[in-house]
Amino acid sequence: MMAPKWSALRPIGSSPPAKLSTVMPFLGYLIIFQQDIVHAASKVYFSYHQLDRITPSGQIDTNLYFIYFGLFIFGVGSFIFFIACDPIIKRHVDSEAFCSYSAAASVTSDIIAYCDYIQSAKGSSDTERTQATLIASSTLSGVQPTLTQESKFFVYKTVYRIKDENFTALRWATFLAFGCGLALLAIPSVVVFLKVCRVFFSQLF
Repeated sequence: MMAPKWSALRPIGSSPPAKLSTVMPFLGYLIIFQQDIVHAASKVYFSYHQLDRITPSGQIDTNLYFIYFGLFIFGVGSFIFFIACDPIIKRHVDSEAFCSYSAAASVTSDIIAYCDYIQSAKGSSDTERTQATLIASSTLSGVQPTLTQESKFFVYKTVYRIKDENFTALRWATFLAFGCGLALLAIPSVVVFLKVCRVFFSQLF
């Protein structure tokens, strides 16, 4: 099974909630360890909604732990995505978008730099390295000073693909962190839903 590509993780990793989740270690300290804040929050919010989130002994309900650890693990995934995902993937939703942008903004020196990257990248195939070498050499020697659209798109798409498949282990780590974090966050909602269903059906029958 192949690890999800960065472009597949991008909708989650680049979302505003994912960026905000990186502050969870600090918020977790306030939620988990500051009992005064917990009791104040329970009076303002939880009591209003008649949800007993704080036990009489002052201990924190399990659901708060699920929320905290869910957001914390999700934040770890967001941090990995932030440092490991290439800016090209973050800015462009797919290779076609990168091609459209680069075709209008890139110059010959950018193409040469991309060809050098393809030749040295571990994720490129022998065919891609050979093609990149031919494009770079023909441009530098003046044989083909003006690159065809096909050659440019080959370079752009190859660069995008390589960067999209970089760091397999980190892609797996990001995917698992997102999945585990969201699963933990869903548990309190599922618990509340089951309680509501139980109350509803007990009154119905």
